[in-house]
Amino acid sequence: MKILYISTRIDGSGGLQRSLSVRLNHLAKIGYEIYLLTTNSENLPIYFPLDKRIIQIDRQNVSDLFSYKKLIQTTYKEINPDLVIVTDNGLKGFLIPFLIPENAKTVYELHSTKDQLITDNNKLFGILGISKILISISSKKFNAFIVLSKNEARKWNLKNLYVIPNPITIPNSKQSSLQNKKVIFVGRLKLVKGVDFLIQIWDKVNQKHPDWTLEVYGEKFSEFDIQKTINEKGLGNSIFVHEPVSEIEEKYSEASIFLMTSRIEPFGLVLTEAMSCGLPCVSFDAPTGPSSIIENEHNGFLISCFDIELFSTKVIELIENENLRIQMGKNAKKSSEKYNREKIMQQWIMLYNKVIN
Repeated sequence: MKILYISTRIDGSGGLQRSLSVRLNHLAKIGYEIYLLTTNSENLPIYFPLDKRIIQIDRQNVSDLFSYKKLIQTTYKEINPDLVIVTDNGLKGFLIPFLIPENAKTVYELHSTKDQLITDNNKLFGILGISKILISISSKKFNAFIVLSKNEARKWNLKNLYVIPNPITIPNSKQSSLQNKKVIFVGRLKLVKGVDFLIQIWDKVNQKHPDWTLEVYGEKFSEFDIQKTINEKGLGNSIFVHEPVSEIEEKYSEASIFLMTSRIEPFGLVLTEAMSCGLPCVSFDAPTGPSSIIENEHNGFLISCFDIELFSTKVIELIENENLRIQMGKNAKKSSEKYNREKIMQQWIMLYNKVIN
């Protein structure tokens, strides 16, 4: 089967890039012919390596609709794929069914939330309601429309809707002993990931347990100076910020608790990966992913948005109650098994065959 993936930037270290690289590599390994068309990536190095059998086509400066239409139509004609899969969460990604032949088989992967799609794209379109109309019409044109969680699925009224979560991408997960006095956060250091909340929460935890540290791994962004905020709070000896690492399972296995403070989180790949290493998780009940993964008081704690006091209280409870931490860690490990890579990839392959046939 020949598949054309259409995406934007894949050079980052985020969950979309990690999960996409794992799926593409898996498909290439088992004999699928994979083409990856990327735009606006500026030819930057890919953070997660791709199988050498994958053919990547990278185009820069595709900002206007005319150039995008020409690129899509030219690429489609040259490759003539059996299936086109769109992972572009911009509005232009929703135009794909209108840019290629009507009988083309198409799949859309949503790595965002419906609310984000409407608010985060063209502001004028959002105000005028154009984004909402375009998304509503176009989402029905794809042969299959994929969301990451059942909670997100409830926001869509589509007959072509399927739920396929991201697979765990780290291999042979190393198990944490849950004895190290370390708590870990992994994610982009942006406000949407709630890094401002994270600092406030840890400030409260540190007051009771100054011997524990918070290890933060993520790409820095200019919108939030995390190190400045840490220094202002006097937490320089308690919070340590690190660049992203590809072998993140090593860091999970060295920690005892995982934190997620996102304002919006369509899935939460880092949650399932931390759980696969046996870490209990504490997360805000952000729309729409965490509640699909965390069973409150079973494999972690799900906190009402954005109750910083309760969040810090539950982190402290896990620090002070070793038996609870260990039991939740065992439950987390067991819960993560449903996101096994082979199981999730089988769902994708079944979907491809269904769409094609």
